[in-house]
Amino acid sequence: ATILDGSARIRLIQAPGPDGQAVHCRLDGRSGDHVSLLPVGGPADVVTTSGLVYPLAAESLLPGTARGLSNVRAGPGASVTVGRGQLLVIESPATL
Repeated sequence: ATILDGSARIRLIQAPGPDGQAVHCRLDGRSGDHVSLLPVGGPADVVTTSGLVYPLAAESLLPGTARGLSNVRAGPGASVTVGRGQLLVIESPATL
């Protein structure tokens, strides 16, 4: 599911996918754009990112913690992979 407006794109990633595997999501945009990852309804486990200034490598994100917030896209392409749980991916332009 994706919500898109003039100031942000918000996506919900639910893992594992129908095939029982981790879910991969491309985050296309501009260098410098902001990306926040928020776990929903419990922890999001085995979270890995690429193309962000502060990468995650098979980490767990817990609700109510700052880990995963206010990251920055290092280039035009980035991605996030979630092994288990629900994760909101919020992307917003650097100019906000």
